[in-house]
Amino acid sequence: MKENQLFSLNALKFVMIIFVVFIHMNPRIESYGEFSMWINQFVQVAVPVFFILSGFFFFRNGWNKNTDWQETYKSKIGKRIYSLLIPYLIWNVLPIINYSCGNIYSIIFKGKKADELIYYLQELWSSGLWHIWWDKYPGELPYNFPLWYVRDLVILCIVSPLIFFIIKKCGWLFPLFLSFVYVFQIWGGVPGFQITGILFFVIGSTCALKDFSLTNIPFKNAVLISSLFYLLSMSLTMPLLDKLFILFASIAWIGLFSKLQGRMIKYLAFFSESVFFIYAIHASIIMVSIGKLLKLYFPSKEIVYVSTPLATTFVCIMLYYVLKKLSPDLTRFLCGGR
Repeated sequence: MKENQLFSLNALKFVMIIFVVFIHMNPRIESYGEFSMWINQFVQVAVPVFFILSGFFFFRNGWNKNTDWQETYKSKIGKRIYSLLIPYLIWNVLPIINYSCGNIYSIIFKGKKADELIYYLQELWSSGLWHIWWDKYPGELPYNFPLWYVRDLVILCIVSPLIFFIIKKCGWLFPLFLSFVYVFQIWGGVPGFQITGILFFVIGSTCALKDFSLTNIPFKNAVLISSLFYLLSMSLTMPLLDKLFILFASIAWIGLFSKLQGRMIKYLAFFSESVFFIYAIHASIIMVSIGKLLKLYFPSKEIVYVSTPLATTFVCIMLYYVLKKLSPDLTRFLCGGR
């Protein structure tokens, strides 16, 4: 892949992480108005795009050229342990440490009773600590709930040899079949095996294994089709239309950015190194605190809805670069070597 295409896809990652922050606003009409529902639908494409890119880069090198696929698999898994699994384990524990430290501070300096903290820790232990990393919130998501993407991605990497052999045998029929399952909601999946992750990871994997260049995506057609389904999905209450919009829009975004170049792309790509940090930390107290603060100063719920994710992203970027300045090794470790 050419360097300018890597810049473009890194720029796309940064745009998509902003979309992810918007998704976690979880808007309702009574809270932020109908405008927020249009935006919320538009940004739902973010996680599928990340899955497509993950599948594409996982299978891009080695699998077709190296006849010893076991060595390729071992190498890929070894890298993902450092880049995905270890950060996943850490970032699901950090919110618990943060909550516990806050309570300990209140107990020592503000005279707060320890009952709440004791009950919280007892509940974590009695329900099974493993749920923290699997389905603690709310029964299907890990404790740091946005990290369900990493959980599912780790599982997909583990079963990648199976995906490899099915694609080699069936080709594009495999993602087409999964698209049918996804669109018609025949099977939604279970924690760790969500159909969203499986489908879009397989789409990216198939592109890589079939040597399909992302620049060859007919993004103009994908944009037109996804725009049609977007308008229909906002006019009619049909989950099928939502799925069709997400499917075609994810392809459209990747096709569009794979062709874009210029100074703006380089600027966006520059900040892509902070994407994992933003992803892991934004849903903590940062987003909630910024939202409450903005509500005090802006009476317009539409302004609060738009400005909260943007301000949250900005604060997360600043925290990333401050941490990177103070301890680059720690920052790199927390972000999986990124």
